[in-house]
Parts: sequence; structure tokens; C-alpha cells
Amino acid sequence: HRSLRAVFDQSWRLLGARGRDALARLSVFSGGFDGEAARVVAGADRQILSQLAGHSLLRRGEPDRFEMHALVRQYAAERLPQTDQSAAVHAAYYTRLLHRLDRDLKGFGQGAALRAIDADIANVRSAWTWAIAAVGSGHPAGAAALEAGMEGLATYYWLRSWFHEGAGDFARAVAALEAGPETDPDQQRLLGALLAQQAHLSEFTTPSPDIPAGLYARSLDILRRAGAESATALPLFGLAYIAHMRGQFDEACRGYEASLGLYRATGDRWGAAGALSNLCLTLRRQGRFEEATRRGLESLAIRRDIGDQRGIASSQNNLALVRTATGDYAGAAAALEESIAICRGIGHPIGVANALTTLVQVAHASNDLSRALRHQREALDLFRQ
Repeated sequence: HRSLRAVFDQSWRLLGARGRDALARLSVFSGGFDGEAARVVAGADRQILSQLAGHSLLRRGEPDRFEMHALVRQYAAERLPQTDQSAAVHAAYYTRLLHRLDRDLKGFGQGAALRAIDADIANVRSAWTWAIAAVGSGHPAGAAALEAGMEGLATYYWLRSWFHEGAGDFARAVAALEAGPETDPDQQRLLGALLAQQAHLSEFTTPSPDIPAGLYARSLDILRRAGAESATALPLFGLAYIAHMRGQFDEACRGYEASLGLYRATGDRWGAAGALSNLCLTLRRQGRFEEATRRGLESLAIRRDIGDQRGIASSQNNLALVRTATGDYAGAAAALEESIAICRGIGHPIGVANALTTLVQVAHASNDLSRALRHQREALDLFRQ
């Protein structure tokens, strides 16, 4: 270790002041980073990055990406002054990136946005962790970073089906906010929004629906007391989903309609499409097939218009359930073929498995038991992966 440190010391001395400052600040990154992030966060321009790579302190990766060895990062971090604000700048950069990409995640840029966040997920999670710690220590930038990044991060976790990771990250943010004063209305609005996202990501990770239901109820109460009625669309949506799961279909319909109204009032077409699609399922369970079809087709039309591939696949799966119930097996199969093709194309195996499960119902209703068994085995294999 002493000989390695001597090598680092020698390289450090050869860098010059600008190179040393940049290397120390670059230590706040986790994993790789691109040239733009290095410039904004660490003040490292192309010349500095090339100099550091020339001294083997950085390794060039994919086009315009760089990586720092863990030992180099540790050495550089030791030389970062305690008063340096690079970590705060890093958190702001990546939470704002999430904010910018959220629209793309919900539309035509979905695939590219997912890949962009994939490439920097270590930095994204590091930024989120810093923001949580900053809230706990009273740093004013912490809450701002959480607010900027929460929607994009939640959407990313949802699209990637990383429910455990997402629920955990949002639970930690909630805990940090809960430890603060209840008199700050901005922090209360943020707490309510974070609780709703935690609940949404917890739906598939908890043993009982009572847990997300409790989180949604707290979110709704906090947001209403804070005067943030427009932000209650998600907790209303979530409580409607829980009511549906409990067989309380009238209550679920009322909740989805209330959520839909708020999404439409705020111009959130992605949210409105989700409420319509879930409403389609609840109306199906009530035997209101014509209305279920109308709501499902409305959801599908919005998702096609905004380019939400994951949403299109989900809407088609839900419409297939309605068509199966009404005996339109050919229509159901056609919808599911598109759903499966989309999910395979975007790398969403759970979506493929869900569509195959619906195909089991279509085949069974058509008295094609061998095909039903084949689809069931394929779906089970995907769920087990």
C-alpha cells in the first residue's frame, strides 16, 4: 500500500493545481461519468480529463465516458476539502437529470431515457443518498434535490420493475423528512408526495395491501392539509387500486374517477392513461364490459399518442381481458400479440409473462387446453427468473 500511495503521490504532484482540484472533485462520482457531468460537477474540461487519463488516474470507457478506480477515488477523496460543495452539485446535477428525463420515460423517448439512467444509476442513487443525508443535517439543498428527482426516479424504478430498491430508497427519504419540523408547508407537500411514491413501489413488495394502503392514506391526508389537492391524484389512484384488490369495486371506480379528474386538470396525460386503464379492469370485474372497453380504448389511444410503449402493452393486456370475457377471443389474441411483441422489444419480461397469463385465459375459454398449458409454463418460467 505504501508503494502504491507513493505512485499516487508522484502523479498528484505532476498534475498541477487545476488537475489536482479536478481529480479531488471527481471523487464524488460513483461508477463512470461523462464529459458534461465532469465539467458541471468538477470543473474538469476536456483538457483536464485527457491529462488525468494520461496519468492513468482515469480510464476511458464508452465514447465520452470515464471511470476512476476505487483506490484512486479513495486517494482523491482524502484531498477534497471538507468545505467543498462538489457533492451538493453532483446531487443537484443527477436529480435534475431525472427531472428532465421523466417526460421521456413516459413517452417516445422511453428506451433512450431508460438507457441513460442505466448508465448513471450508481450516480443517481448516490445523489439520492446525499439528498437524504442533507435533509437530515438541515442542508437546504437536500429537499430541493429530492423534489427534483422523485418523479423521474420513481418512474424509472417502476419501468424497470425494481420495486424493492425503489420502495427502500423512498422509505429512507420519507424517514428523513418525518424527522423534520411539521410546520414547513413545502416539506409537508414533499413528504406527502414521497409517501405516495413509496406506497406505489411497495404494492408488489409487501405481504399485505394494508401497508401501501396506510402509506397512501397518510399521503392523502398530508397533501390535503398542505393545500396540495392537485398532488393527490397518485394517492387516490393507489387507494383505488387497493380497493379493487379487496373486491371493493364501487369504491375503486370512485377513486379512479377522482384521480382521473385531477390528472386531466393538470394536463398529466400519462397519469390519466394509467387511471383509465385500471378503471377498465375494475369495470370488467363489475360486468360493465361496454364501458370497460371504452375506457380501455381511451387509455390505449393516449398511450399511442404520447409514445408510451410500456403503457401500450399494459392497455392491450387489459383490453384482452375484457374481450375474453365477452367471447371476442380473436380480438383478445391480437391485442396480446402486440403486448408481447412490445414487451420483448423493450426487454420487459414481466410484461411478457402477464400477457402470456392472459393468453392462458383466452386459450382455456376457447377449449384449447394444450395451448393454455404451453402459455402457462412459459409464463411461469419468466416469473421465476
